[in-house]
Formats: sequence, C-alpha cells, structure tokens
Amino acid sequence: MPTPPELHDLSIATIKAPDKSPLEGFTFEGYRNADSSGGARNILAIMTTV
Repeated sequence: MPTPPELHDLSIATIKAPDKSPLEGFTFEGYRNADSSGGARNILAIMTTV
C-alpha cells in the first residue's frame, strides 16, 4: 500500500456546489429530531436457518 499524503498537503475545495431545486414527489419514512434533522431507526433482525 502506498503511504497516504499528510492532511496539510491535501488541496481544499474552493468552488461552492450549485444550489439545487428541492425534490418533488419523494417521501421519507423516518422521524424528525429535536434539531429538525431527519432520523431513521436501525433494525437488526437475526434469523436462524437450522
């Protein structure tokens, strides 16, 4: 494996990404957190095969 570059040698993005229009017609089955961000529940299912 090659040696990774040092963090201070990495270039920094200077161009801001263009604004996109909001998506229409999509839904999200999650919940709203207290800070207004979205969240989803992580569900782990274990099934035996024998």
